[in-house]
Amino acid sequence: MKQILTCLVLFSTLSFTTAQTNNSLSFDGVDDYVETFLNDLSGSEITIEYWFKGSYLSSAIRQQGGGQYICSGYSYHHPDDPDHILSNDGGDGDPIKVGAASIDGSWHHIAMTWKQDTENGYRSFLDGDLIDARNSSNSPLPGITDNLLLGAYNGTGQFLNGILDEIRIWDYSRSQEEIQSTMGSELTGDETGLTAYWKLNTGNGTTIYDHSGNSNHGTIYGATWTVSLTYVPDDNFEQALIDLGYDDVLDDYVVTDSINSVTFLDVSNDSISDLTGIEDFIALTTLWCYGNYQASGVLTSLDVSSNTALTELNCSYNQLDSLDVSNNTALTRLECQSNSIDSLDVSNNTALTHLDCGINWFVGGLDVSNNTALNWMDCQKNNLETLDVSNNTALTYLNCYYNNLTSLDVSNNTALDRLILTWNEVSSLDVSNNTALTYLSVIHNQLDTLDVSNNTALVGLFCSENNLDSLDISNHNALTWLECYSNAMSYLNMRNGITDALTIFNATDNSLTCIETLDPGYATANWTYANGNIDEGVTF
Repeated sequence: MKQILTCLVLFSTLSFTTAQTNNSLSFDGVDDYVETFLNDLSGSEITIEYWFKGSYLSSAIRQQGGGQYICSGYSYHHPDDPDHILSNDGGDGDPIKVGAASIDGSWHHIAMTWKQDTENGYRSFLDGDLIDARNSSNSPLPGITDNLLLGAYNGTGQFLNGILDEIRIWDYSRSQEEIQSTMGSELTGDETGLTAYWKLNTGNGTTIYDHSGNSNHGTIYGATWTVSLTYVPDDNFEQALIDLGYDDVLDDYVVTDSINSVTFLDVSNDSISDLTGIEDFIALTTLWCYGNYQASGVLTSLDVSSNTALTELNCSYNQLDSLDVSNNTALTRLECQSNSIDSLDVSNNTALTHLDCGINWFVGGLDVSNNTALNWMDCQKNNLETLDVSNNTALTYLNCYYNNLTSLDVSNNTALDRLILTWNEVSSLDVSNNTALTYLSVIHNQLDTLDVSNNTALVGLFCSENNLDSLDISNHNALTWLECYSNAMSYLNMRNGITDALTIFNATDNSLTCIETLDPGYATANWTYANGNIDEGVTF
C-alpha cells in the first residue's frame, strides 16, 4: 500500500465546490481505505453527504457487520449507475440511485437522507438536486458495532476509485434546502445534529480528523493526500506568477497552497486577458491588475467575488465592461478608471475612502449615498446627469470633469480641498460653505455668477468659459493661479496685494477696461497683452 503524498488536479466546472481549494483524499481502487472510530449510526434518521470525483463509487461511506449495513455509494451490482443501500430498507435489492453523472470524473456533491416510516423518506441528491426518492420502511437503522470505513468493504474488497472530500454525517434527515445551503462551504463543526465531520484538509500523515467534536477520527490505509491545484489558463497570467515565484512550470496549473496566503499581487501591464485562478487568492488584500490592454492580451472581465479580504483593487486601464464588488465589503480603495463599465454598484462598499471610476461612460448613474467614508472621488467622463454627494461629508477631493451635470450641491462637503467641475452644464454653484477649498475649477459651464468671497484659502481658481460678468478675489492673497478668460466680465477686483506670487494669470476674452489692484505699477509692467494676460487696452 502507498504511503506517499501525491498531487492531483482538483479543478472542476462546479464553481461552488470547496474541494477545489483544499486538500482531499485519493483512493486507488485497489487496496486503499480509511477506518474510522465511528461505530454507531443506529436510530430513526440519518444524512450522509460528501464530495466525490472519480470513476467507481464503491463503498464510499460504509458500515457493515453481522449481516447489516449502511452504505452510501455502492457499485457492486450497478457499476455504471451506483446506489445507496440500507439493510433495514430493501438492502441491495431495493436501493435508491446516486445518479450516473456522479462517476463522470468531475466533482459532485452526493447526499443520502433517510427517515423512518415516512413518505418519500428515503432520498438521494446529486449536486443539490433530488435524484431518487421513495417511502421509507418502519425498521430503524441497524445497530452495527463494526467501525465505519471509507472506500472499502471490510478493508478487503469493493474498493473506491476516486477522491473524497468534506464528508458529513448527521443524526437527522436534512432537507434539500439545508443540503444546498451548506454543500459548497465548510462547516464550523458545532452545528446541531452533526455526528461526524471529516474535512480531509490535513494534507499529510495517516490520520483523518473529525471536526464535529465527537472524536470520530480515522486511520488511513493506502489512501493518499492530494494537493489542490488552481487552474490558470492564461499563459501571461501564469508567467507573471512564475516571475513572482508562486509557480515554476507553464502548464495551466498553480499549487493552491502557494497562492492562497498571498496578500499583495501586482500583475499590471502583463498582457493578461483572463484572470481565472484569482479566486483562489483568498487572502489578497491588495490586487493591482491595471494596464492589461495590449495587443497580446486585453482584460475584459474580472471576478473578485471570492477575494473578500480585498482592501485595495486597481483594475484601471483595461476593457472591463462590468465590475461586481458587492462581496468586497472591506474595500477602502477602488480604482477602475478607463474601462468600459456601464454601471457601478458600490452600495455594499461602505468602507471606501478612495474611489476612482472615471472614464467609463456610465449609463445608470452613480450612487455613493452609502459611502459616507469617502474622502477622494474621481468620476470624470461618465455621462453623469446627476450626482448626490450630500452624504459624503468627508470628501476632500472631488473630480466631476466632463459630465452632463446641470447642478451640484456641495453645501455639506465642508472638508473639500479640491473641486473640479470643468466641462459640465452647471448654471449656479454655491461654495460659501467650502471654506477649505484651495483649488476650484469650473471651466466651461453656464455660470452667470460665482461668489468665492468665503473661499480665501484658494490657491488656484479656474472659471474660464462661463457667462460671468464680474469676479471679486480681493480677499484671496494665497492665489498663485487665476484663469478667468472667455467670460463676459466688465468688473475684476484683484485688490488682494498679490504680485509676483501669481505665476499664471489669464483674463483675456472679456469686456474689461480696468482691473482693480493694489499695485497698478506692478500689474501694468508684468500682466500684459503681450504676455497673454489681458486683452489689448485693459488698464490697472
